[in-house]
Amino acid sequence: MNPAVGLDRARIRAAIGSRRGILLAGLALNVIFWIVRFAVEWSAMGMFYVVGVDWSRFWGAARAFDLVGPRAGYDLNAIARFMQPFMSYYSDGISNVALKVGPAPYPPIFLALFNPFTLPPPQIGFLLWTLANLLLAIPVARALARRFPAEHRRVVTLLLLVFFPLVDAFLVGQLVIILLFAFWRGYEALMRGDELRAGAWFGLLLIKPQYAVVLLAVILLKGRFRAIAGAALTSVGLLLSSLAVGGIEGIVAYVRMILIDYPNYNGGLAIDPRSMISWRALVLNLFPRIGDTEGLVLTALLSIISLAMLVVLWRGEWNPNSPRFANQMLATMIVSLLVAYHSQVHGMVFLMVPGALIAARPAGSSFLKKLMVVTVFGPPFANILSVILQGNSGMVALFFLLLLIMALLAVVKHDWTAEAERQAFGPPVPSMAVSHRER
Repeated sequence: MNPAVGLDRARIRAAIGSRRGILLAGLALNVIFWIVRFAVEWSAMGMFYVVGVDWSRFWGAARAFDLVGPRAGYDLNAIARFMQPFMSYYSDGISNVALKVGPAPYPPIFLALFNPFTLPPPQIGFLLWTLANLLLAIPVARALARRFPAEHRRVVTLLLLVFFPLVDAFLVGQLVIILLFAFWRGYEALMRGDELRAGAWFGLLLIKPQYAVVLLAVILLKGRFRAIAGAALTSVGLLLSSLAVGGIEGIVAYVRMILIDYPNYNGGLAIDPRSMISWRALVLNLFPRIGDTEGLVLTALLSIISLAMLVVLWRGEWNPNSPRFANQMLATMIVSLLVAYHSQVHGMVFLMVPGALIAARPAGSSFLKKLMVVTVFGPPFANILSVILQGNSGMVALFFLLLLIMALLAVVKHDWTAEAERQAFGPPVPSMAVSHRER
């Protein structure tokens, strides 16, 4: 046996062992963190104050929608009346706090489909909701893990399932995991060349429009009209089904909630922009005393700059199976989060799909891959530090916001560098690359 070959194999085994060790360490850290955090939240606050808080709002809105009428499902006073039973689930230590009332700004068809989860006792309903969402998250994680070497797939699957924004969505009972499943199916359809089906899946993101607008704009500007047709079919389906269950009254109440009522809700309703992951949050955190007009102008300027970055990134061919496409989709969803008026940490679940594809390939931006390692190890420490310094988890959003900005800049830099190399040297010659490695 050639000693050099044996040495190479030993190095490969050592590299594999090192990567597996890093993955296992990240998995252990996140599992321990979430077990401790769940236990602390449950013991200190009880159920539905933090654990299941968004789900409890969906519950109140769905009950008001079903028992009073479609308009009531979007009326905060009506939602508050139906949420009163949740006060009994708060711990004795916070029994004097106000009910954590909040809106459910989703189309009438969502409230109608959510209503069966309100029939059993709330704790059972929340458990069933969590299990249903877990059944959607598992196939996404397993499919993405199959992009990695066989010896890493199990741990990668588990690591994706404890990704901070995903578990955060489980913790509060969010619906964004349903949209993650739709985004993954749409992405896979694009890679198969089935653009009509891809657009239909992406159209489901219109349930939370802030996650769909930039993506659909990119698809339109790239001339993928079959995908746009698919998204249009889904949007028509959402409209007609919402009309069927809520009538004109429900549609009008929903539109009013989105355009008028919802933007006026403030921190008492968990809509505090300073704890979000957007340009708006960055401006308010950096300049807390900035005026409304100045803040709006600066936020708009940052949004325009980031959207311009996307225009540059999406130049050239459309090829969903190219390594560059994952970078483009990662940047697209990052910009979607940054420019959105309402953008919370759990919205980062969409980054799992292109992010995992980038992490799985051997080539690419090393800095971007290092950021992904930070995404695994950083959030638990950011959360602990935030609790020590502020008494809450508010700094986690700032951590992720800075991470998003760095990731966007890394994608842009890598793309510009690759384009400069292509223009200077032309496309790489495979045979030369092989001979170089062999030497």
